[in-house]
Amino acid sequence: QQQQQQQLGANGESSRVTTVSEGEECRLTEVEGIVEAQYGADGEWADVRLDILPLLLSGRSVHVTSDVLGCDPCPASEKSLRVTWVPQASIEHYVEGPSGQIQIFEVVAPVLFQLVRSAMGVIEKTYWTSIASLHSGTKQKSGKSGDIFFFSKDRRFVLKTTSDGELATLVGMLPQYQRHLVDTADSLMARYLGAYRLRR
Repeated sequence: QQQQQQQLGANGESSRVTTVSEGEECRLTEVEGIVEAQYGADGEWADVRLDILPLLLSGRSVHVTSDVLGCDPCPASEKSLRVTWVPQASIEHYVEGPSGQIQIFEVVAPVLFQLVRSAMGVIEKTYWTSIASLHSGTKQKSGKSGDIFFFSKDRRFVLKTTSDGELATLVGMLPQYQRHLVDTADSLMARYLGAYRLRR
């Protein structure tokens, strides 16, 4: 049975805790707001956040079993899955465009991308300061996609347009992508640090 409680953090932020018994199905829609997921009982808990995120992001439910979650922290006990999540309001970020106009960006998957930036050692204040002013906005002659590229004022970061389908694929792979960057610091994979929708 899936049960839900509300709790107040030390900083006044309201979070929810959903508890699902072993053998039951976990269904959550506020996937991007998941901050913690633990599986176990009696003081023996395993972190399974990165195990459940890919399933929930794809729109599927999670069958709460040791086989699905990949661990059994207390074999002799009846276990449960405990997920802590924060309701995600729309987050906006203001950016100065190439012509000096202020544009509003809606931040996509803010929690997941913050984990990716953390895994790469990117300082949040530095990152947001860098992309607060964008330059250029042209198509690359060598590219065939027709995507438009922008550059942060300090030339540290590149932003490119993409399709809704490509964006959905990227968000869906973020948990595995973040884990790969943690495990393989010298990975040659491209670094995706954020995704945004332009509000006109």
